[in-house]
Amino acid sequence: MMHKFIWKVILTGAGDRRYLMSKIAYNSDVPATSKILRKRIRINNSSDVYNIDLMLNDIDPGEINDSIAKTAAFIIVAANITDKSTLDESIRIIKSLNGKNVYIIALGDDEKYRAEFYDRELETLNNMVSGYYITSLKYDIEPVIERIVNNAIERMNI
Repeated sequence: MMHKFIWKVILTGAGDRRYLMSKIAYNSDVPATSKILRKRIRINNSSDVYNIDLMLNDIDPGEINDSIAKTAAFIIVAANITDKSTLDESIRIIKSLNGKNVYIIALGDDEKYRAEFYDRELETLNNMVSGYYITSLKYDIEPVIERIVNNAIERMNI
């Protein structure tokens, strides 16, 4: 069965949101110049095919509230793997949203600078969020987005 959806996705956090948006939408390491981008994704799940347009919305953390969060299929909180303060901000955002349909993507220019404490601290957040991922601008982010979308499809029971 073929399913078609348009999902609003909020990107927020203290990390490099514009880099993350561009990476998701275009697989580019050049920051996005727009606050809204579109990413088409196709998921084959058993006998079902899902064609989903993700409408990526860059929203400042201070502007996020429950009514905005409820309009999104899921929320991605951007963090920076080399800056612990972005993790602290991510925790604050997640707590304010009660972790509902929230994913953390920790992004960096180069994973060689990733501190070991960051992995452990992200693991402790695992119970507060729907998932977390650590990646670099060097890598293709499509598999990460596919996992998040698959998780959302299962959660929505569609």
